[in-house]
Amino acid sequence: MNKDELLQLREQIVGKTRQLALDDDNTDPVSRLEVLMGLIRSGDTSKEVMQQASEIAEQLPEDGRLDAYLDLIYEIDARLGDEQASGSDTSAQGGANPTA
Repeated sequence: MNKDELLQLREQIVGKTRQLALDDDNTDPVSRLEVLMGLIRSGDTSKEVMQQASEIAEQLPEDGRLDAYLDLIYEIDARLGDEQASGSDTSAQGGANPTA
């Protein structure tokens, strides 16, 4: 596969994974949060994914909740740092769009 084909396949897989993570209420919260955090780390910082990750983190026991919140803070800070480095902070003000 060439680079364009790989990127297209990646987008398809990300889309399917995103849909499953957002819509599957039958999966335990820890697993859903891990999938959502993977999406966030791969560049999907859409309002929907970030909001869902935050809501799932609230459902975790206290010790897991703290770790989840810290992970989310780290990812948010990393995205804000990326935007500041590129000279654009419009996404931070109105919600970032998925980049994957």
